[in-house]
Amino acid sequence: MSTELGRLIGDKHLLPALQQGEVHACLSDSRNWLLSLVKELSNDNATQVLLSRDTHRLLKQVDVNAPLTSYAGVAEWKYRSKMRQSDLFNLLDKLGEHADCIVFISQFSDPLIAHLLNDRETLLLLARWALNRNKLVWVAYLGDEATPLGRSWLRAHRMSFTSMHLMEEGRPFSVWTIMHWFVGDDLLQEEITLQRLSDQQGGGYLKVTPFDKEGSTTFKRLAGSMVYTVKEAVKPTEIAPNHWQTVPQKGRLEVFFKQGSNDVLIINDSFTATRKQLIEQVYRIRSVVGPFLKIIIREVDFRIRHHDERILINAGATYVAPKSLSLDDIDSIIDCLSQWQFEGSLPELATLQQLFVPSEVEGYLAPPVFNQQVRQMTELANYQKVDIQLIVGVVATGIKPEAILSRFAVRRQGDVCTAVGNTVYIFLFACEKAEVDRTLLQLLGFSSRNLFSREARFESTFAVKEALDELSVLADIQGWIEPELITPVIDKNVSDNQFEYFHPLPARVNRMRGDPDDA
Repeated sequence: MSTELGRLIGDKHLLPALQQGEVHACLSDSRNWLLSLVKELSNDNATQVLLSRDTHRLLKQVDVNAPLTSYAGVAEWKYRSKMRQSDLFNLLDKLGEHADCIVFISQFSDPLIAHLLNDRETLLLLARWALNRNKLVWVAYLGDEATPLGRSWLRAHRMSFTSMHLMEEGRPFSVWTIMHWFVGDDLLQEEITLQRLSDQQGGGYLKVTPFDKEGSTTFKRLAGSMVYTVKEAVKPTEIAPNHWQTVPQKGRLEVFFKQGSNDVLIINDSFTATRKQLIEQVYRIRSVVGPFLKIIIREVDFRIRHHDERILINAGATYVAPKSLSLDDIDSIIDCLSQWQFEGSLPELATLQQLFVPSEVEGYLAPPVFNQQVRQMTELANYQKVDIQLIVGVVATGIKPEAILSRFAVRRQGDVCTAVGNTVYIFLFACEKAEVDRTLLQLLGFSSRNLFSREARFESTFAVKEALDELSVLADIQGWIEPELITPVIDKNVSDNQFEYFHPLPARVNRMRGDPDDA
């Protein structure tokens, strides 16, 4: 049998269910709250309350029309010089014969109960008794957490219970603080704002959401906070820290984490086939798991341009780790993110999709298609306020345009190229002017100065459209032929610096005069 404690504040799904065999505790300065708690427990369980005569008298003053005895059994402690542990548990066995839930209500001024419930061994035996007898036990103190007795008791014994709750009555709002709540392997924490209802409204409490907390997730899972990584996020030559664990599945990662998880997830940049799919994956994870999960995107194969970084962050990512960072560096950054959470609310996925470059716009495009798509991406860049670059280069002597187009390694949507005659056109979407040379080096394998005899670069919308108009005229006059693209064999150890004094590159020679193999 379980009890939905969330019904106490009008939302039964807000809190975990109370289970038989658990021992919970609370400290509250509100008699109304304690009575509401006992009433809620008694709805699902035969409840027996143990308290002193003075405490019972205080509770009777709250509502004379609905005394505690109307919905729960009540047993008053009688003062005696001493009570042993065995006496306490013999009494619990007798009372528990006809009760599923036992509630202690005490004040720090009650010497007898305070003595029993202020002993660690007694609390451990109480937890064992509840588990063996399959009883739900609640220890409630009527007092103020700010007093010396309240602080010392919390400091010494709060971790002896399945959960510890603080309730501070206020006007117009009260605050229910869940210091901890063990649920399986998770440790939940939360602070809930409540409003007390009048008798005309039915009494009790109702959860309210202050404006500054609107949209926040209910719980933060702290226990067993782990670092999880997909297999591809760690290079074969690297060794992950010992406390990192590999996610045992690929695909819908959001089903691997519980809602409110405070863990860390590391995903590599090419985890999905396209950047659009990666952004949608991050969005799904953040939507399902909540704001506390740290999602780190690691650049392993490619660099992520700043435009895509911004979309990833808006979609719910925590950090994009550059390729230059080692695993130890990333582990140190994770230590600094312990208190991080996603602020605000996620935009609609449709809003993010407006920022995507169409997935088919990449690599080589025929001149008419190139012209059309670049114009559309130019308008998209104006809408998104991102930089664009159009490079128009005349190939150097001895180099064929097909060779450059074949070396154009597609790494992201929006980077496209075409050629008319000996002129090559390369368009880079969301690329800053200072990054053009490095980007071309990554895309082509060599810098543009070693491939083009002359080139021009355009970044303004007007200049790009002027260059596209010239491309249309040139294509109409000269015509164009679909190139035969081949996959080049690129030596990753070759540096572009080796060719900086050879411009243009010499043409390939099959045979030279005087070759000993020449017949």
